Amino acid sequence: VIMFSMTLRNEAGDISQILFVSLEADYILRSVHLPDLPSQSSVTVIDQSGHVLANLPRNDITPGSLVSSWPIAKRAMTAAEGFVMEGEGLDGIRRIFSAGDIYADSASVPGDLRNVKTMSFIVGVPARRDIAEVLSPVKIARTSLGLFFLAFLLGTYLFMSRMVLEPIRS
Repeated sequence: VIMFSMTLRNEAGDISQILFVSLEADYILRSVHLPDLPSQSSVTVIDQSGHVLANLPRNDITPGSLVSSWPIAKRAMTAAEGFVMEGEGLDGIRRIFSAGDIYADSASVPGDLRNVKTMSFIVGVPARRDIAEVLSPVKIARTSLGLFFLAFLLGTYLFMSRMVLEPIRS
């Protein structure tokens, strides 16, 4: 289970409430349609501290595992923008990885005007594939994951503001 939280501030800027929402980790992988990736491809979603939120193919690395020492995750956690690099996957298979980030900004987190990296998603395809053949489905996967999480954060905000805050304010 992945927990999301959001602080709500009053007019003085003090924290008045904290909202929590939970999401089953497998829901991420069931909900997002990934393009037909080559066999032995991998998809990993990590949070800003390097904990796994979702991982395919399933192996010893489960949601909650800390992978911040994995070179791909280390770069994803510190990179200012998406990147492509070759390296060894969490399961030991050599792949070409593409990583992108999802940020929360003032549109999805009221009262917070800075961009905050919330998670990174990493898609890897076997290194023996031609890079031009690889980049097309990877870009689609990054876009699908990004849109899913943006919609999830926006939906959570709208739900909480209409269903929780309106009755409280009334």
